[in-house]
Amino acid sequence: MNLKQIVDKAAKPWHRQYFHQMLYKWLASPFIWVFLKIKTTPNQITALATLCKLIALPFYLTLNQIPAIIFHQLWYILDGADGSVARIRNLSSKRGAMIDGILDTITNNLFFIALPLGVFLAYKSTNIIILAMTLLAIVGIRESLCAKGDGETYTQTRESTKQKFARLAKVFSSLINFNKVIFPFIILFPLTVILHFYLLNIAVETIRILFYSHMLITSIKK
Repeated sequence: MNLKQIVDKAAKPWHRQYFHQMLYKWLASPFIWVFLKIKTTPNQITALATLCKLIALPFYLTLNQIPAIIFHQLWYILDGADGSVARIRNLSSKRGAMIDGILDTITNNLFFIALPLGVFLAYKSTNIIILAMTLLAIVGIRESLCAKGDGETYTQTRESTKQKFARLAKVFSSLINFNKVIFPFIILFPLTVILHFYLLNIAVETIRILFYSHMLITSIKK
């Protein structure tokens, strides 16, 4: 199996809508090829990805930029490789997806704590702590709303709304994915840019909360 075949099998239909998703699939393809050759299990890849994220955390705390970004990008690549290997080898399971989700949640929260702490220690700015705590709280509320909106009616309402505002939904989805990709790189920028980036993410997450709240209320009425 060559790299193009791996990417074709690894990419989900929605991945093809976004440039960065396909870029990371191509970056992951050599790793996936090796994992397939040595018969690495998806759970082993998940563990390796988690290790990379944990290694990155101390570098974010000390704002050691290059190692932090390298290990974070390795995590991002490997985090997509585990699911790809599972799909190619027909090893997908609810247990594996649950483990991956739990580890992602833990390491993501640690990242969102380590990064602002590193910025605070470097710049002595309490604003970054306030913004980081605000963002974490808003993300927690959004994830709680997402968990509640898990019924068929909710899903149908969400998809019909996305179709109704297709162009706006595509732009907003692109912005969300852009923020995810850029976040690890913000330590390369001065404090002012970092603070404004946090404000942008708070605004985006607030809009997402309003959207999910509307979907939840609408689905309950139906």
